[in-house]
Amino acid sequence: MNRSSVLRKAPAPAIALAIFILSAQSTLPLPPTPFFSPDKVAHFIAYGALAFALALWFPLASWKAHPFRTALFVVLITSLYGASDEFHQSFVPGRDTSVGDWVADTFGAIVAVLAVLWGTARLGKRGEKGAIK
Repeated sequence: MNRSSVLRKAPAPAIALAIFILSAQSTLPLPPTPFFSPDKVAHFIAYGALAFALALWFPLASWKAHPFRTALFVVLITSLYGASDEFHQSFVPGRDTSVGDWVADTFGAIVAVLAVLWGTARLGKRGEKGAIK
């Protein structure tokens, strides 16, 4: 595995590990948010970051050739990790499981993957104009 491959693939396991460690804590200090539960915002951001990092595991050619399949796979893996995180929290004193948290996890993954799809579409358009090949 070359250096760029390691740099591209290292963030996803690091983020997954950080989520696991944070989920093992009985309480987490979260700042207040004006519209949504800070817990849901944290889930949305964490799992959006995980999905984005996991998206880097797939080459640009995969995103261009099979965008829906690649996006669905990234969202599915991220969502399943979110479900396993909720199960994990059921064993942590002071924590409980929440379908709402899992929905926030999945929604964060969907938004991140949509951003990746948008970015790959823009790269394709720029490549057609000769700016990026």
